[in-house]
Amino acid sequence: MAKQNKKEIQVLLVDGNLQRRNTLSSRLRVSGFVVEAATGGFHALNLNENKTYNGILVVEDSDDMPGREIIGLMRQQHPDKEKLPILYLGTKGQPEEILDMMNLGANEFVVYSGNFQVLLDKLKLYLKMS
Repeated sequence: MAKQNKKEIQVLLVDGNLQRRNTLSSRLRVSGFVVEAATGGFHALNLNENKTYNGILVVEDSDDMPGREIIGLMRQQHPDKEKLPILYLGTKGQPEEILDMMNLGANEFVVYSGNFQVLLDKLKLYLKMS
């Protein structure tokens, strides 16, 4: 019996930390995602202008741009939260910071402490995967 082709889920990962970016990219690929990694905010915005993604993961601040600015500018490029979910990964998750990110256009603030399953579950939820 022929294997059924699944729709490829394209994810843009924005993370200025090389080691974490490589680790997350690898784990996402093993989980079935097609991942493109951006080294910072300007790189991510350029990629987002020229390619269509199913979702975006922004991990904290990059050297060239704070995460809140990345989310705000990406939301200007793609205002519809349903068509392009943006998840912000932070390590603290203070109420003011969470509210700020949501108001800027993030669909979800994920407190990421290394538990990949939490991130994977949230991503699947927003990308409507089973």
